Amino acid sequence: MSQVIRKRIEEHFGWGKTVGRIRQTVYRGIKRVDQHFKLTMVASNLTRMARIMDEVLTGAVQ
Repeated sequence: MSQVIRKRIEEHFGWGKTVGRIRQTVYRGIKRVDQHFKLTMVASNLTRMARIMDEVLTGAVQ
């Protein structure tokens, strides 16, 4: 069970490294890096929610 939960958590960090450019930040300063990290995680959650809603709506039509 814990491995399943860990995988879900790690998926966001992997997405942030590939898509969100948090692997090597372009910002300097703790506040700016923190802001960039939070914005990347919000974007990850929004894409995840959009994908879930799309699946729910297509499932409701069928």
